[in-house]
Amino acid sequence: VEIDTPQEDTEVLFGPRFWQRPDTEQRILFAPPGPTKAGLAWLRLGQAVDDRWPVNDARVTAPEMRTGVTGVAAQLRTIHQLSLWVATLDRYASRDSLERALGDDVAILHQERRLVSDSPIGLVVSQKAGGPVDRAVGRSLRQARIVEDEGRAMSLGKSLRKVAAQGYGILALEAATSGTGINELVGHVVGFSMLATASTPWPLPPGCRVVLVSLDEHPEWFMGGKRADLLALAIDIDGQGLHGAVIEVKARRSSAQSAEAEALDQLKKTLSATARAAYPRPDDLSTRVWLNRIAEAVYAVARESRIRLTVAELSAVEAFRRGFGTLEWAGVGLVFGPNLQDQRKVHRQSIDNDWVPIAMHTVRLTPARLEEAVSTDLRDLRTASPEASPLA
Repeated sequence: VEIDTPQEDTEVLFGPRFWQRPDTEQRILFAPPGPTKAGLAWLRLGQAVDDRWPVNDARVTAPEMRTGVTGVAAQLRTIHQLSLWVATLDRYASRDSLERALGDDVAILHQERRLVSDSPIGLVVSQKAGGPVDRAVGRSLRQARIVEDEGRAMSLGKSLRKVAAQGYGILALEAATSGTGINELVGHVVGFSMLATASTPWPLPPGCRVVLVSLDEHPEWFMGGKRADLLALAIDIDGQGLHGAVIEVKARRSSAQSAEAEALDQLKKTLSATARAAYPRPDDLSTRVWLNRIAEAVYAVARESRIRLTVAELSAVEAFRRGFGTLEWAGVGLVFGPNLQDQRKVHRQSIDNDWVPIAMHTVRLTPARLEEAVSTDLRDLRTASPEASPLA
């Protein structure tokens, strides 16, 4: 495919190796977003071998691959008829492509961490109909006395599992085997629906696309230490950069005090670990590592979740990766429970001679909140207009 020649870069070791064209989905462009001088020459040579040396240096061709598994959908359905659980091992089989090929009769519950961060990975665990998970979530809602009606509870359980599996399918798999997993699943899905209004202590610019990066998929970033659950990145096309919020979600049926303390500790450790992304330093190795790995994760999530990034959004991600597009940074704790009262406390942490705000929310789980949450589309999360002025 023909693309605009990417902006030249000197980064080789940590920079993303694959990219994507604007307004495309589930396609891997075999060209980095910031190639070196030698890399650009290689792209031009590839075009010359196939056709001729590019006359216009502003455009160059690069190979691109589209991922999908629709060609083996019938065989996969047959396997699901024979087995309760199926593991699909393929470098380019993603949870989303399997769902599109197999339909609603097969629940895609979990996608293993990527073999490499530039492509969706290979081990996808699925279950025929997903019934046991849905029923387990529904029973938990009734036992917690959040939803009394059995039919409504089961329906909500199925909807909650489907939302979680959009981009955080590991929760759906854990929910099948543990009560903690069910609590986490419910809390995360309600948290997803609140990101537009409760994501940070300060209102974000309206209409920014929000991409969620699961930090559980990247434990190597934190050297085995404590970390938050998510990194929510709002792509600001006007500010040409990324706003970041590290998010920790807890769900408790009883007191939230210990959950709040634990969440706050995890948020502080995560903010300290990501300090070089929040406060980049020119020519600092740690800065380059963090900026590149986060940008690469954004590209991978966009491909996996069928998010069509625009030219302006890709430009904002690249500004962040190159060290001059880091905007506001914060921490967010969300503690959910059926007996809690809605309230927010704001803490702050000193990082690099600046105060980073941390908003701790306790949120009461109600049927109305659950109904609102199940309509969430993780592929099109956006920031909303603030309801109050920043000082309020």
